[in-house]
Amino acid sequence: MLKKLIFLLLLLVITVVPRFIYLDRVPAAINHDELHYVFNAKSFFVTGKDVTGKINPLDILLFKYPQDELVQAELPYFLEMPIFGPLNLSLAGSALPNALLGVLTVALIYLITKRLFDENTALMAGFMAAINPWLIFVSRSSYEAGTVIPFFLAIIYLLLITKGWKI
Repeated sequence: MLKKLIFLLLLLVITVVPRFIYLDRVPAAINHDELHYVFNAKSFFVTGKDVTGKINPLDILLFKYPQDELVQAELPYFLEMPIFGPLNLSLAGSALPNALLGVLTVALIYLITKRLFDENTALMAGFMAAINPWLIFVSRSSYEAGTVIPFFLAIIYLLLITKGWKI
C-alpha cells in the first residue's frame, strides 16, 4: 500500500512540474487565437459582451455569431472567465485552466487504464502521459485541444464505470 502511494505521489509530481514550472515565462508569448480567448473572457466577465460589443455569453451557448466575426471554440471562454474576470491578465493566467486540465488528463488516463487493465499498466500509462511532450505543450497553451481532451476522457471513464465492457 505504501509503495503504491509513493508511486502515485511520484506520478503526481512528474505530472505537475512540467505543466506549471515557469508557466509565466514559457511559452514566451501567446498567439492571436489565444489572445482572442483571453481578452474576450475578461470582457465577458467585466461587461457581459465580447471586446467588439456584439456577442454575449448566451449567444455563444446558442452558437450565434455575427457573420463578420471570427468563430472560436466556446468552452475556453467559460473556463477562463472565472480566472481572468477577478484577476489581472498574465501569461501564467492564460495557460492556468489548461494546465489544471492537463493534470486532470493524466489522472483520467491513469484511471481508465486501471479500470481496463491493472495497477502496474495504469502507472505506466500515467507516466507516459505525464512526460508526453504533446500533452505538456497543450497543457501550457490556451488552445481548445487541451480543453476538450479531459472531457472526452471523463466521458469514457464514466461509461466504463456505468456500462463496463458493454460499451
